[in-house]
Amino acid sequence: MDVSLYSEFGVPILTQEKKYTFSKKEKKFIFEHPTKLNPSSRNSMSDSRYVLEETPLKKFKKFVEETLKYYTSSILEFRESSHFYITESWFNHNKPGTWHHAHWHPNSLISGVYCIEGASTPIILQRREPLFPGFMFNYKKYNKYTCLDRPFQLKEGSFILFPSSTLHFVPENKSSKTRTTFSFNTFLRGEVGFEHSQLNL
Repeated sequence: MDVSLYSEFGVPILTQEKKYTFSKKEKKFIFEHPTKLNPSSRNSMSDSRYVLEETPLKKFKKFVEETLKYYTSSILEFRESSHFYITESWFNHNKPGTWHHAHWHPNSLISGVYCIEGASTPIILQRREPLFPGFMFNYKKYNKYTCLDRPFQLKEGSFILFPSSTLHFVPENKSSKTRTTFSFNTFLRGEVGFEHSQLNL
């Protein structure tokens, strides 16, 4: 498993190169699943926001959960008493000429994107505010401390996970191939906090 960890704008970002081999049945489900138009960016999304709950993706769900577990346990080092689980899950289809507007995922703690097909268009993560709010400076070059955004060029089979509050977008797909990705949101069960501030969810 080829895993990389980045800290952009102080945000822990995990990328993983561990290609999942979809069966014919799984591909049929993905590419024939009903979609709806996203009016903000003209891309299309699966009509269902819970695709991982469908029987054809039972095996893929386990694959996604293993990556989520690695991020929360080995990278963020949450205790075992805090269990992250997938809430929403859906497909995105960016045909040539479409894009995905800048946004973040409310009511979620960690989000992820897996590239299924058409990897030529990156996902770009953005800083919420400049390093020095209210000022614009001339840098020799932007680096991980001063950059305003950070593109991640995903390959087919690439996974990227990040806190759901992170702004991100997909620029216009200028290739001749549709960019198809899987996305998900999460929440938490178990203990939150420590003595005198602890909650049980």
